[in-house]
Amino acid sequence: MCPVRDLCLSETLVRRTRDDVLAGGLTYQERCVLSHEIADDLGVTLRGMSVLSSDAVLSWLRDHPGAVERARARTRAYWRSFKHPHGVRVQGRLF
Repeated sequence: MCPVRDLCLSETLVRRTRDDVLAGGLTYQERCVLSHEIADDLGVTLRGMSVLSSDAVLSWLRDHPGAVERARARTRAYWRSFKHPHGVRVQGRLF
């Protein structure tokens, strides 16, 4: 794992960068899922994420080490629901 992954991810989440590249090891869709979780937990709107400091988001990421994997799992489940519409139920919201 990259030693600065969390730092890169926190800065990308605060800037709300929409692109097709991996940032902090996550795709744009996975970052959207993670942004929802962070915003809900910190009591801000998604637009409010931009007023948070990257240090606050970095601290949150370090306090919630399973959040990145949950975002990946939710994204995979979401896309699998289209591939197998009756097989997998998506938990939570994606975008």
